[in-house]
Amino acid sequence: MQQQPSSSLNTELAQLRAEAEEAKRRQAQAEEQLRLAQQAAVPPAPQAAQSRGINAHALVIGNAAYAGGNRLSNPLNDARAISQLLRRLGFTVTQVEDANRAKLVSSLAQFSRSAMNADLSLLFYSGHGIQIDATNYLVPIDDVDTDFAPLQGVSINTVLERYMPGKAKLVFLDACRTNPMMASSTKGFSKGLAPINVSEGTLISYAAKDGQTAADGVAGGNSPFTAALLEHLADPEDIAVVLRKVRAKVMQNTGGRQQPWEYGSLTGGALVLSAVKP
Repeated sequence: MQQQPSSSLNTELAQLRAEAEEAKRRQAQAEEQLRLAQQAAVPPAPQAAQSRGINAHALVIGNAAYAGGNRLSNPLNDARAISQLLRRLGFTVTQVEDANRAKLVSSLAQFSRSAMNADLSLLFYSGHGIQIDATNYLVPIDDVDTDFAPLQGVSINTVLERYMPGKAKLVFLDACRTNPMMASSTKGFSKGLAPINVSEGTLISYAAKDGQTAADGVAGGNSPFTAALLEHLADPEDIAVVLRKVRAKVMQNTGGRQQPWEYGSLTGGALVLSAVKP
């Protein structure tokens, strides 16, 4: 048998190697096409929903210009600082200052329309608030007489039921400021706000536990409750954790005399206000 020349053998080996490389290339190409097809079949990650943000609206009310000894020093400072913070977080903010009853009611009605499609609605109120016969009232600047509160005040329950749309509702009441002009002898009057029952999806934060009054703070600054909110509302944590921090800060700064409290409950996953986007 005649031996094949080495040059011919080298040619055949080179051809076999080339065919092998081509087979590998085709296999890799087929695997890449399969990977891309599988990837296209997988639904998009939740990142798309997160990037959409939350449609969040806030109504911020500061009432200070009460007559005589009922006047308060800091609610306007509180309302302005909270409004600025919420806008920075991405809320659409309606800001109301020194509202008499007509202005308060019209502002609530306007907010209920503008926030109709909100995912989250938020109310912040700084000013006088009272309870009469276990019903809580926001006090307009033209009403400081407990005898007329059921007629002239605006009940917090009415605000929640009629004027706060949204799938989730947050309420911060920096109310029940110490008030020497509101006579505790009035029938049905009790110090502080009363405990409140709210529907699912609503969380109410009182500046002071029911039956307690809240400090107004040093004139020209913020109340202890608002100061703690300003410090922690933008923390990247669930609102329940944030409010625990707020409670601890207020108790620390008031020597335990004022203890914020929450009522109601939210549903679903974590609610992080710093994650709200415009």
